[in-house]
Amino acid sequence: MSNARYVAALALNKVTQEAAYSNLVLNNMLEEHSISAEDKALCTAIFYGTLDRMVTVDFYLKKLIKTPLKKIKPFTLAVLRTAVFQIKYLNKIPNSAAVDEAVKLVKKSKENFNASFVNAVLRNLIRTEIPLPNGNSIYDISVAYSCPEWIVSALIKDYGVAFTKEFLSNALLPPPIFIRVNTRKTGTQELIETLKKQNINASKTEFENTLILEAPGSVEDIKAYKDGLFFVQDMSCQRAVEMLDIKENSRVLDICAAPGGKSFSAAMYASIGEIVSCDLYPQRVNLINSGAKRLFIENIKTAVADATVHNKDLGR
Repeated sequence: MSNARYVAALALNKVTQEAAYSNLVLNNMLEEHSISAEDKALCTAIFYGTLDRMVTVDFYLKKLIKTPLKKIKPFTLAVLRTAVFQIKYLNKIPNSAAVDEAVKLVKKSKENFNASFVNAVLRNLIRTEIPLPNGNSIYDISVAYSCPEWIVSALIKDYGVAFTKEFLSNALLPPPIFIRVNTRKTGTQELIETLKKQNINASKTEFENTLILEAPGSVEDIKAYKDGLFFVQDMSCQRAVEMLDIKENSRVLDICAAPGGKSFSAAMYASIGEIVSCDLYPQRVNLINSGAKRLFIENIKTAVADATVHNKDLGR
């Protein structure tokens, strides 16, 4: 059986080396490796947490390592990054455990010659007080709030320093999980009761057919999700679809659709019409198809299409 930290490091390495989509990488990794539900939750927390804090994590590493990070072997760097995140941000994990597990992971890899290096870096991190910058420069804000400098610069230009700091601080908080009820299969209250029987708490929001979910671990493991009773979708995306004011029998074009959330929402309105859902890559279109199949949505037609090129075959 694989280890949560190992899977998190593998997934992080794939994202950083191949610029792959984080959610797809993690889902694939969790399917490939046999780990418990508890380990899936830990793996997910480490993986996304490290990505969220990457700028700050790398700041700590650069203070401790003279070698440029890009010259460190990729799996070793992924292990270091996930371990730094655990030490600095996961209070429930003892520092000693984070260090020992990181060393074990590298020892078992093809980069085992870096095990003592990893041990030294992480123990030095624990011993050394490294204050984060607290000034108002673009660099200081970038490091303190773990945000790329170009985004910090744009935010300051448009909104000022005070707003930028507040905005980035809030952006680091754990996001709520919003789900859209598949009204073709169930109702809002009925879904709440179904989830409760599965030991999952869900509560209504001010938005119709939208719930906020308290889900430990992966949403994909919830039986109601597998049964197609809901899909995950942020409130902003749901509002965008609502504002279209789609009527029954409408024909709707979603030109950059993957993974398909807005198309699925549109299908709830245009129940007898047609949703044409396109994306640039076949594998992304396959995500839409698999999602529509799980949700029992039959009026979605998918196509591989480039949104920058006119396609007369899409029709009116």
